[in-house]
Amino acid sequence: MSSSWSERWVAFVDSTNLSDQIFFVLATSLLNFALFWAHNLLLFVMYKVKFLKRYQIQPDAEVDVPLVWENIRETLIAQVVGVPLAAYVLFQPFSYMGMSVRGPIPAYSVILRDLLVAAAVTDTMGYWGHRALHHKSVYKYFHKKHHRYTVNVGIAAVFAHPVEDTFHNTFSSIAGCLLMGTHALVFWLWVVIRQTESINAHSGYQFLPNFISKWCSGGRFHEYHHSHNVGNYGALTTIWDHLMGTDVSFLEYEQKRLANDAAHPKSS
Repeated sequence: MSSSWSERWVAFVDSTNLSDQIFFVLATSLLNFALFWAHNLLLFVMYKVKFLKRYQIQPDAEVDVPLVWENIRETLIAQVVGVPLAAYVLFQPFSYMGMSVRGPIPAYSVILRDLLVAAAVTDTMGYWGHRALHHKSVYKYFHKKHHRYTVNVGIAAVFAHPVEDTFHNTFSSIAGCLLMGTHALVFWLWVVIRQTESINAHSGYQFLPNFISKWCSGGRFHEYHHSHNVGNYGALTTIWDHLMGTDVSFLEYEQKRLANDAAHPKSS
């Protein structure tokens, strides 16, 4: 990245008169809050638009409205209290591993490298952690709460037991960036990517064509996991599910669905 961009970024951070730690806490918290609610506000509008019903995976299913309100209350508390506290605590290990809030902004090749590592670590930890949470010895204590949603909406992405949210959702998402000691700006870019993907997977919509969604843990893939509570543990991709055979039930279901759609095409 050019030195002029780095200089402008450092000048901006300096102009706030905040310590690096407080700047990191505020930026992480505000980004998390703004992105989450902007995305879900857009989805709320989309849920009301009739012609988009064709893209909904379960268009005739009823969303549990009291559960949504419970989800909203818990999410606001977590975002106002939990996220700033977590960012404050995590600043020290991130800094120890080499993270910088100021310049120089990394080269594009370094940014790409760090994002690919973050994705690979999240996908691997996400799959195995999620699969472990479905083990009968722990499921009812930690993961059952998330599965109260059998019809997904975007905010369901963060509806989780505190233990699951801390040690599975959060740690698997940040571990790659922590390992690489990535620049704060790259970390925030990863937060945008990861949160967008997670909300999309819980949106209840399937916009991606089949040849792409075959490899992405998107809406239809994850909706099946919630509606049937079996397999499809992947966090970002379907690769681990393919390798471990935990998508067999879903693939059989999809074959039947596609055959039925072909035999009984829906009018536009």
